[in-house]
Amino acid sequence: ALHDFATLTKSRAFIAKDQFDDNPLQFDPWSPWKVTSNASDGGTIGRTPILMFSGSMEATKDFGRRFSDHLKAQGANFDYTETEFPHSVKPFLEKYGQNALAFLAKDD
Repeated sequence: ALHDFATLTKSRAFIAKDQFDDNPLQFDPWSPWKVTSNASDGGTIGRTPILMFSGSMEATKDFGRRFSDHLKAQGANFDYTETEFPHSVKPFLEKYGQNALAFLAKDD
């Protein structure tokens, strides 16, 4: 998920409480926003290929687009695709699974 702590506590409060004790400092090591910002500060973000897909639900598209903008601002090496699938794995894998496997198999 592409939550920051504010969106996590707003839409998935039970996860913030149960997994992170409602503590943003405990969440930070798991935050994609913090991890990519730290990678940018450390100079590795441009050398780390990222493949990202989002579904067609408004929330997933919104998170995906905002995170894509964040990655661009960090100078990341990434590919972003918005899919036509709402939030389901099987049709996604049937259509995009080969792309994901090819990405994982790249040796660069």
